[in-house]
Amino acid sequence: MNLETIKNLQTSLKALENQLINHQQNRAVVENVEGQIAFLKGQNDFNLLQGIKKNLELLSGAFCDEKGLGKLNLMLHNAKIPPKYYDIFYAMLAFASATPPPP
Repeated sequence: MNLETIKNLQTSLKALENQLINHQQNRAVVENVEGQIAFLKGQNDFNLLQGIKKNLELLSGAFCDEKGLGKLNLMLHNAKIPPKYYDIFYAMLAFASATPPPP
């Protein structure tokens, strides 16, 4: 939800409040508020489903590759590390899993 959406909803709710105070029955104002609420609900449902999909992808990656990149991605996501820093941890994993040179 962005600022513009909040301001539009606030304006629509003010118009609805004015209708109630003045005992008016303009259906267009009610439909406007209903439409905005339905849009926000749809947007919220979509964001929820996208989050569930992302979590399922991370979990399946961690189960398939529990000692590698899949588990690392899940741990970084759970720790709320911004994706722009993932390369640092990928380099650490590559360095740790590299075979040491023979003596």
